[in-house]
Amino acid sequence: MTLIDSFLNLKSIVKYLNKQNNNILLLCSKWQGSINLEDTLFAGAIISSISNYTSESDSTIIAKNLYESNKDDVFNIMKKSSYAKRLSGNNNLIDIKFCSQIDKYDLIPYLDNDRLKLL
Repeated sequence: MTLIDSFLNLKSIVKYLNKQNNNILLLCSKWQGSINLEDTLFAGAIISSISNYTSESDSTIIAKNLYESNKDDVFNIMKKSSYAKRLSGNNNLIDIKFCSQIDKYDLIPYLDNDRLKLL
């Protein structure tokens, strides 16, 4: 199942994942072949929050440490990302501020073939 998640529904996603007995694969976006800061930060939030975490790959360690070092001020680290800088050129930091809110929604959207649905 492909879940749609963000900081906006972090608690709901973590609660759901903690109930699963399956492996979890986190996919992060890239921009022109380079790492994406905000997605890596969010992956770190999930890794840091799930109770049955066992991976010790370098990428999970990096993501977890990135989140744990910045969890008290997600907006400030996200606004340093290349994506935020591209948006800020259009005076759009409001989008980054909105997306950096934690647990605003108690929803779990998922992809079912080509349609978005809610659990």
